[in-house]
Amino acid sequence: MGQDMKRDALQLVRSIYRANKSAQKKEHLEKFMDDFELLKLEIRFSTDMKVMPVKKLAELSLLMGGIGKQITGWRMHPLNNAGIAAAKVAVSGRVLFKSDKGTVYYEQ
Repeated sequence: MGQDMKRDALQLVRSIYRANKSAQKKEHLEKFMDDFELLKLEIRFSTDMKVMPVKKLAELSLLMGGIGKQITGWRMHPLNNAGIAAAKVAVSGRVLFKSDKGTVYYEQ
């Protein structure tokens, strides 16, 4: 079971990589959400089987909640929904998006 969870976690990293490289980010983020839900289920199942202590589940639940919120934010972001290929670069408290239509600053 542990090997399956490691493999699934690696798949999540691949999904994020593909989303960052793709102009169609939303489809990759949707795949991430599906795979992420399966990993969360595996983690809860491992606790039910007494393979993982409840304390570790509590720690992971906090982390997974933050990841879920971040992915939801990325999915809902207007540039991702518009299908604009954007490269993010942190610039002194701002995020800089470069697209074929020009440069846009987005305040954080």
